[in-house]
Amino acid sequence: MNDPPVVAPPVLPIRRSNRGTNPLYWAPTTHRGSAMVTSYDRGLTSRMIRAAQLQESLYEEVERDRGASGQAAQVVLIAAAAGAIATLISSPSVRGIGAALLSIALAVVGWVIWSYLTYWVGTTFFKTEQTRVTPGEMLRTIGFSHAPGVLRVFTFIPVLGALIALVVGIWQLVAGVIAVRAAMDFDTGRAIATVVVGWLIQFIVTVVLFGIVLSV
Repeated sequence: MNDPPVVAPPVLPIRRSNRGTNPLYWAPTTHRGSAMVTSYDRGLTSRMIRAAQLQESLYEEVERDRGASGQAAQVVLIAAAAGAIATLISSPSVRGIGAALLSIALAVVGWVIWSYLTYWVGTTFFKTEQTRVTPGEMLRTIGFSHAPGVLRVFTFIPVLGALIALVVGIWQLVAGVIAVRAAMDFDTGRAIATVVVGWLIQFIVTVVLFGIVLSV
């Protein structure tokens, strides 16, 4: 009796990102039918490095990977903790500890506010026919845009610390533009406008909250 023929599983086609150079393929998922996957390691450290390198393929990847939400939160916490450590080194006191803890809390709140504001601004004022995004996708992509913030651990260095803080701030804004461009399928101009408007509103809200907390 002849054995039944062995049927090989279907091979999904290899595709290239429109904006990146990393090898990509599409894997089945319940989210929009497929998810873009790269040959890179999906570990947190690897993803943070790619996010800091401004690789758009990383932001496209985490946008579609619902399992990356926890990693996005970790990126925000790690970046905030780096700044908090610098604060403690500069001010090793009870007050310094309080300021460090408050900065971490505000960083998390700021991330959530900025993500939702960016989602609202982008989908309300700059939306195109190609824009298909959810708040969760914005949380993930914006979260990973905080990756350069780990360098804030060096902001305690006299004189040089201020320059580091400035560079990191600009770096994160650029990462935010790339995150929005990837998540909302925007051109660079729309992405910049969305990030700037969302960031300004988030900054004002955070400053107000910070003032309220200090006045209590």
